[in-house]
Amino acid sequence: MAEQYPSQIALESCIISKLDNEGNVIKKRSLTTDMIISFDFMESILSPFISGNLLISDSKDFLNTFPIEGGEDIAVGIKHSFSEEPMDYNLRVYKVGNRVVDGKKQVYNLLLVSEEALINESFKIQEPLDENPESIIIKLLREKLLTSKEIFSEPSKFKIRMIPGNLRVFDIIAKLIKKSVSLKASYSTENSSTNTPRSEQKIKGSAGFLFWETRRGYNAFQLTLYVIFLKNKNLHHQDYSQKHGVLILRQ
Repeated sequence: MAEQYPSQIALESCIISKLDNEGNVIKKRSLTTDMIISFDFMESILSPFISGNLLISDSKDFLNTFPIEGGEDIAVGIKHSFSEEPMDYNLRVYKVGNRVVDGKKQVYNLLLVSEEALINESFKIQEPLDENPESIIIKLLREKLLTSKEIFSEPSKFKIRMIPGNLRVFDIIAKLIKKSVSLKASYSTENSSTNTPRSEQKIKGSAGFLFWETRRGYNAFQLTLYVIFLKNKNLHHQDYSQKHGVLILRQ
């Protein structure tokens, strides 16, 4: 792979749009590159949603001519070295923070999250859930968070019956992944004590699942496979997916 340099990465476009209740654009503005001090985009295997920060230096009275109320769509295009097409990042504004005013100039930070993260905060689930964890997670993402993003998931064993008790979608998923068992898990029977005939089943190859979002979509698979992947970084992700029969690790 050819060497890459920081100078090859540049902000190509940044458009902020106001949306109506149905998600249609009713007003939009383009932020010029001289207004943007920095753009940070964060993904974490411990977070169910992506997030970001857009630090703006505003001497054009942007906030008064285009008031930020929360929920605005931010589309950022980044030029890079590994493709002629820019990489697009789409997030929503949830807060204006760290605002500093100096004469006619002000600096502020637009705090960003995915659209699904905002929807997640708007309602709670009450109806009982009765399926295997993978099916429940996909159903919640599609039907409750209304996401159209790709979902890369590993099949899981056992049906789970759960009464959410007014939990949010991501809170429910956090509980489900702790109880998820991979189809690849194996069992062994061992005596619990040398003095008693009682035996217990132990599950090997299962330490719960991870669930997180990336720019490409949502991911859910067992922690054990992720650790194996980290130990075998030279193994191509497609070969890994074919070997273990999962549609994940597309990073």
